[in-house]
Amino acid sequence: EDGEIDALVTSELPTDINHLMRMTFLREPALVVVPRPLAKNLPLSPNWNNLSFCGLPYIFSYKRSRSGKSLMSFLTTNGITFHSRIEVDNIGTKLGLIARGRGWSLIPVTSLFQNRTLIDELLKDKLAFFSMPEPSFKRRLMLAAKKDFPRALFKSLSQTLADYTQDKILDWARTRFPAASEKTEIYRPDQSF
Repeated sequence: EDGEIDALVTSELPTDINHLMRMTFLREPALVVVPRPLAKNLPLSPNWNNLSFCGLPYIFSYKRSRSGKSLMSFLTTNGITFHSRIEVDNIGTKLGLIARGRGWSLIPVTSLFQNRTLIDELLKDKLAFFSMPEPSFKRRLMLAAKKDFPRALFKSLSQTLADYTQDKILDWARTRFPAASEKTEIYRPDQSF
């Protein structure tokens, strides 16, 4: 509101902020990430009950973060509860705890991409990934900017974000998480949705 930021990429914005224009460029699923030893005790498509009673706590994102708020809202709205929980504020910390068998989590594809070096080089043999059970959650990422931000630049940035997501993030995810890649929706500035 005070004009300090011209444009930003965010997962959620309150709907009552009227001084910004926004463009969703991605809707992405989260993946269930578990310690590899736990994976052999779960069905190929675990349900929420399997996860709730897997014997490990659910590791959730800091509940004041945008991502943490939206995921907690989804879980609460759908009556999904877990018997024990750990709260952290960093995806790398989550992945490290999971790799050490300390819990499991729900992590969006782009967050996994941000930690790809950690996953590909250090933890690849210690983690297992599953599609999220139904009901499932999709996180929305958007570009937001002040209303007086140049429209052509806003459109160009939206296109660049969609292209990068398609060419880099989904290319990486396709080889590791094909089902999640197929469920990822990319929106381009000229598309209506």
